[in-house]
Amino acid sequence: MYKGIVLFFLFLNVTFGVFAQENGSDTAKVEKPADLPVISYSLTPKKYKIADIKVTGVKNYDDFVLIGFSGLSVGDEISVPGDEVTAAVKAFWKHGLFSDVKILANKIEGDSIWLEYQLKQRPRISEVNYHGIKKGEREDLEAKLGLKKGFQITPNVLDRAKILIEKFFDGKGFKNVDVNIQQKDDMAHEGEVILDIYIDKNEKTKIHRIYFEGNNALTARQLKKAMKKTNEKFSLFNDWKSSILEMFSTKKFTTEEYENDKNNLIAKYNEHGYRDAVLLADSVVNFNEKKVDIFLKVDEGEKYYLKDIRFVGNTKYSTDYLMAVLGMKPGEVYNQKKLNDRLSMDEDAVSNIYFNNGYLFFNADPVEVEVENDSIALEIRIQEGPQATINRVIINGNDRLYEDIVRRELRTKPGKLFSREDLMRSVRWNIIDDRMAEYAVSRDGYAISSVPVHLQTEKMLCQAAADTYNSALQLKSIRYDLKTEKAYLAGMDKNVPESFLNIPPDKRSAGICLQAEKWYPELLKKQPELIPDIVRNSCNVYSLNHKMEQCTGTKFSVGQIKKLYDGKALPVKEIWTPKGVMKDVAVSFDKRLKEFNFSPVRQIKRKGIKL
Repeated sequence: MYKGIVLFFLFLNVTFGVFAQENGSDTAKVEKPADLPVISYSLTPKKYKIADIKVTGVKNYDDFVLIGFSGLSVGDEISVPGDEVTAAVKAFWKHGLFSDVKILANKIEGDSIWLEYQLKQRPRISEVNYHGIKKGEREDLEAKLGLKKGFQITPNVLDRAKILIEKFFDGKGFKNVDVNIQQKDDMAHEGEVILDIYIDKNEKTKIHRIYFEGNNALTARQLKKAMKKTNEKFSLFNDWKSSILEMFSTKKFTTEEYENDKNNLIAKYNEHGYRDAVLLADSVVNFNEKKVDIFLKVDEGEKYYLKDIRFVGNTKYSTDYLMAVLGMKPGEVYNQKKLNDRLSMDEDAVSNIYFNNGYLFFNADPVEVEVENDSIALEIRIQEGPQATINRVIINGNDRLYEDIVRRELRTKPGKLFSREDLMRSVRWNIIDDRMAEYAVSRDGYAISSVPVHLQTEKMLCQAAADTYNSALQLKSIRYDLKTEKAYLAGMDKNVPESFLNIPPDKRSAGICLQAEKWYPELLKKQPELIPDIVRNSCNVYSLNHKMEQCTGTKFSVGQIKKLYDGKALPVKEIWTPKGVMKDVAVSFDKRLKEFNFSPVRQIKRKGIKL
């Protein structure tokens, strides 16, 4: 009988066509032993029962799993030629795990057929190398992509990786990032490849100008302020009223922040009573290779006022009391943001009045019951529900404290009415540990504001500062004693001048000011008052840098000046002193005496001149 009869003309045309395309060849050929005749496809298809299925070419999967992929099993009846095997091949290709798929008939006896699945598995990753990015960026990408040793490579995996990389850097302002993923065989491990991911971030895409059309009620300046993260390049002619912070704010363009800011734009109109405001069109157009222009067309609609406010369904609290808590009256501008904040967001919102008194199932739904001309009547429908009491408090994961100690500190106890305020205080001050706090801050720097002060550390503040360009350190809930020079320096960025401006003047130490002067010379040239007088007029690392640069005509790095200030010698080619010019000397500084010491290179120091 025939030992290797290749199945089906349809398989050749459809399936191998796919295989040829993936391997870059123009034609596909079926290899078979020369002594085997080919099935005649001109004859009527014949039915066969599958007697056995054999799988070859794959090591990492059990045979029964791969047979399950095909949709065929022993005992099934198939047509030769027919569609069943073609469907099985397509099923293998659909999984994307194989670079070659062949189904052969090894044997035919009577109405029985023996099949062989010849599969070639796609390679697995042995190593991933990233090129062109920083260590921190690489670590973030590794977590997002999931490309690890042993992971199987498919075209979809590589396409997904490229998309995620582009999206990751788009979020950082690099809109024109180039990604090239190359794979090469690992000669030391059969069936494995080394991935080299080459990333060229190019320059950050910045915003040149934002143009508005259709805005009459709100000025372009108001709308630009509403777009908190989408900032255009500062222009003295156009933005002479801008604050210092706005002047030096980042201008990078990211798709995610832009989408959020379009919503913020409409929300700003809603705050001013324009409930029907819509964004008719928007477009982002390249100004040049590094910058884009943004065009926004709005339809403001009409401005609305509150005609009447009624509470319905309230039995626990009177309407007069709820109106006082709400803080909104008929005749006011219909401010949807204020309405939402006073109903549910603020600490003293209407919802919290109920939540803090056991009404866990409370709901308030504001409904516009009448819209006439420019007036709107609101009906706030209250669903109080039953009061809820705490039945049990279950504590898990406490491996540092005895359970009775934790329970003693909890404000939420069995038998008490449910209170959101008590629950939040219990969570913030008693349940959160240092590991949870560190994790939260590592994900979002502003989370430091929710960390109890007894858990806050300098390490946390450095992380929060770095993540928010020192903005988070302005929050009142941050421990003042931890707002150190180290923490603020961690939040400073060479490309973000506002990271320095976010540091309060009384916290701008000599070291911070020195770093700022090196990174933002134009800013400090225009606004020398940003350096506190006590820093400028005292003997410190900042004034030492100025004295050294003045006397040598040479620029020094922050690290060099700090070492000099700490007593280490600094070689200089030439320095001007009241005693004359000295060349090729080692300069050291005595902080106690406020005195310079000079010595020829490799010779003993001798005293010099006071600062």
